[in-house]
Amino acid sequence: MKNLLTTFKDRKLLKSIDAVGIRPNASTSYSYGQAHNRSFPIASVTKPFTASLLIELMDEAGLHLSTKIDTIDPKLKLPYSFSVEDLLCHRSRLLPHPWAWIYLDCSRKEFIHHRLPSLPFEKGPGTFRYSNIMYALAGWLCEKLSGQSWERLISEKTSLKHMDKNWHKHCPPAYQRTDKGLVQMPPFSAEKNHPIAPASECMSTAQDLAIWAETLLAQPPCEAWEEKILIKKQRPSNILGPLHYGLGWRIETLHGLKHVWHSGTCSGYSSLVSILPEKQLGFVALTNTNNSVDLLTSLAFTHYEKELGLENQDWLKILFREGKKKSRKRITNPSAFPLDGKFVNKGYGNITAKNGILNYNGSDQIQWLGKAVYFPSYEATIPATLKKNSIHVQFYKDQKPIVFRSSK
Repeated sequence: MKNLLTTFKDRKLLKSIDAVGIRPNASTSYSYGQAHNRSFPIASVTKPFTASLLIELMDEAGLHLSTKIDTIDPKLKLPYSFSVEDLLCHRSRLLPHPWAWIYLDCSRKEFIHHRLPSLPFEKGPGTFRYSNIMYALAGWLCEKLSGQSWERLISEKTSLKHMDKNWHKHCPPAYQRTDKGLVQMPPFSAEKNHPIAPASECMSTAQDLAIWAETLLAQPPCEAWEEKILIKKQRPSNILGPLHYGLGWRIETLHGLKHVWHSGTCSGYSSLVSILPEKQLGFVALTNTNNSVDLLTSLAFTHYEKELGLENQDWLKILFREGKKKSRKRITNPSAFPLDGKFVNKGYGNITAKNGILNYNGSDQIQWLGKAVYFPSYEATIPATLKKNSIHVQFYKDQKPIVFRSSK
């Protein structure tokens, strides 16, 4: 384990890390850099907490996983009605829409009741489509069942802290791997009561996550850890079985043992909570380095093999995707947008144009390139076409363009 951490440090793969290896009646901390007992954004590790809250509130209300979501909130007017189980295992039929939630200028209620129903859903039976938006809906259902905000529920019932605009003052600075080594990233914005917070906007320490994992080992949430939907059969090693999703958890086998886990990644941070319930083992890890779940997982598997007395596999070689993000040339000479006005899409929000400058949902981080729009924070250039009364943005290659129509 220490050799692997030394490799991460010497090769500058992780800026810093705080991790805890859990075994029966004991635990071991592993850390380097400005990490030990610090708070980190945990990104999508928030999802198991939200799922657990919703299941608990439904039990208290005498409801079941088969309950339709519009039974809990009759004002939901989605193209399809689906069950809470479908919601929590990402089987809702909602197509991927990350650009619909990256920039938001509306309340959680506005997003759920008015924007979400206008987003495209797939036809036919639901397949696995990982969705932050659906976990925003799960958080909203928690609010409907409890009469309290999701933020208050998280604060009262868990050790997590929800993020606000000053979150970065409590955390180590963010980094990403590039072809020039580790490069510090600016902190991303987070606002209190953000619509997507139930999916991804909480903070924690590795020590608090380890306490939570130990609680789960002592009182396993068996229903949440059942395989609900297949994600993929092909794995990077035959030691790993097919990957499934349960209720807020990913589930597979490792050396024939049930492995339950969830990871998270956001701009400059990665997280992992991993559990081997049959052997009362666990591993949690937080780092301030972008897209590093594969590295954290290699540590977890090394920990398990040591505790189980198994031959250690070279998990760094098996799992690690070099993941060095090449430094792209930032756009410094955008074009002036030729019209003034407001362009609206019910699901995605608004693009406003004034004096040649574009503004997307209250953000000033969108620029016009003539045949594309550019998001500097994500270094993303997305094809777009200006027509007489509309802007057509091709967010996704396999979907129709999202049309923002002029609003007089």
